[in-house]
Amino acid sequence: MKAGEFPSRGFAHSQILIHFSTTLSVWIITTFLDLFACDFYQTPNVLFYMPEIQCGSYLHHWFIVLAACGLFLYYPISSFLYPNLQYLNVGNDFKYDTSFVVLFNQVKLIIIAVTIFFPYENEVVIPLIVSIALWIGLALVNRILKPNVVKVLNIWETGLYFGGAWVNVAALIAYFSKSTALATTVLILGLIVIAIITFAIHRYYRQPHDYEEVSQNKKPAVDEPAENEEEFEPIHPMRPK
Repeated sequence: MKAGEFPSRGFAHSQILIHFSTTLSVWIITTFLDLFACDFYQTPNVLFYMPEIQCGSYLHHWFIVLAACGLFLYYPISSFLYPNLQYLNVGNDFKYDTSFVVLFNQVKLIIIAVTIFFPYENEVVIPLIVSIALWIGLALVNRILKPNVVKVLNIWETGLYFGGAWVNVAALIAYFSKSTALATTVLILGLIVIAIITFAIHRYYRQPHDYEEVSQNKKPAVDEPAENEEEFEPIHPMRPK
């Protein structure tokens, strides 16, 4: 395969591994954090996601120790080592700036944490507001840094992050209005508007408007002599002067 061709050798295999490892990391971190979330509305207090385990019991203490060790060992690898590995992966055509991947992992951790530790219906506003702020912040950072080496994808990923924020806005509307139909309508219309704006920006940056027209700077094929410049007939070497 020639250099610069897309997709590169091993592209499909690389993308499958990347998405699988991302899903697996979310599941692992969620499982570890679940062991810290107690349901204090129950008597006795039990784990919210594993009610068969009583909080503060001998077994729970061991689970906390194991979860803390697992997070201590696994999270630095997934957050700080993986960004460098994905950038060095020859088969990965969609490489990201390593600092952005680190930031994205922290955003992912915060969203998982607030979702786990605020699980009650009367607390759902907290994770929704936090998620909205983080998705909007991530979209702005993505727009400024343009972390993907495939530059055109940065535009669509910015729109995707704004879309993630809008999904949470629609969830807030559903929570306060108690109307699923209203929230669904707002969600669909908002996503359509975001998609149209993203496509318009994509088309704008794909237009050659920022390049000068060739005809404006094109020089004539033959240089014309200046007005005051005398024209000299070339002297033939065999012809007398």
